[in-house]
Amino acid sequence: MPAYDPLQIPVDAFYSHTVKDPLPTTFSGAIGVTRYPQTGYQFGTAAQSYYLTPPPSYNPSPYPSPPHHPPSQRAQHAAYDPSYSPSSFVQPSLNSNSYGPARARSNSIHKHCLTSPYKTGTRARCQSTVQPVTPEPSRSSKTSRGSKHIGPCLPDGPADHIRVPQEAYQEPVMEPGYQRLDHHCLQPIVFKNRRSATPGMRISEVDGEYCPTLEGGSDRIFEGFAYREVKIRILWPGYPPFEKRIRTQDNHRSMLLMLVAAAVEQSMKGHAGKMVPPKRGFESWAIGKNGLRPDDVLITGLEHRGGANFQVEIYVPRRKMGM
Repeated sequence: MPAYDPLQIPVDAFYSHTVKDPLPTTFSGAIGVTRYPQTGYQFGTAAQSYYLTPPPSYNPSPYPSPPHHPPSQRAQHAAYDPSYSPSSFVQPSLNSNSYGPARARSNSIHKHCLTSPYKTGTRARCQSTVQPVTPEPSRSSKTSRGSKHIGPCLPDGPADHIRVPQEAYQEPVMEPGYQRLDHHCLQPIVFKNRRSATPGMRISEVDGEYCPTLEGGSDRIFEGFAYREVKIRILWPGYPPFEKRIRTQDNHRSMLLMLVAAAVEQSMKGHAGKMVPPKRGFESWAIGKNGLRPDDVLITGLEHRGGANFQVEIYVPRRKMGM
């Protein structure tokens, strides 16, 4: 290779016909010229170098640079994600027809667009300011019968009678801290005379298993009922509670009225036979010779108190109460 003096020849003219030649090109001695297509030319010896333009970028890392492979030998990788960055977060673009990355449209949420692609939003609940209409208490309403009166209420009895104020029966629970909630109370069982416009049957009118004056006497009351027997309960004010068990198999309304009337008569005769006065404050509801008797009682029906418990609804004449 001929020797040249790099200080006496123009470098651009020297490389005008060697653009396609391999780089670098070396001169005589220890002096060399290296041409970089993007950064210019480099002159130098073993002791120093001269740069016409800034030198090419270099790797300051103490580790060697990875080897360069031709494209055909380069490993195949997944496509580059322009939204990925190891040091910063770039929110990916959302498709207008979906509700987040990799989330398909569903019928249950298609009306509620999510505010964030990474959070499942819930529809805000709105509290209505409209107060429900509360009916005014009437004679047959639950409010007029006391706060402990639960379940569907029976119709009122005759106007010249007054209902015996019994406390609504609640089955005691042995476990502490447990409160029973009866959500499946049956409809009240009504006893009504065919000749009367209001419900109620006197004990004296019940003359056997079949009562012709009872409306719907042949109706089967406990058909499909889960219990084989029911508990008839009477909580007469001022006296201990009374309980009577009645079988439900093949019982129609007329037979049920006969059994209930017998239970009421038995309870009243039992309280009167013990000669025990009622509790203080309930003297007007006393049972006995100088008080209320079974012939004064009007049975309007049974109210379900949950489970197998039914409570008798009883009316007595107002004149007997001094009204």
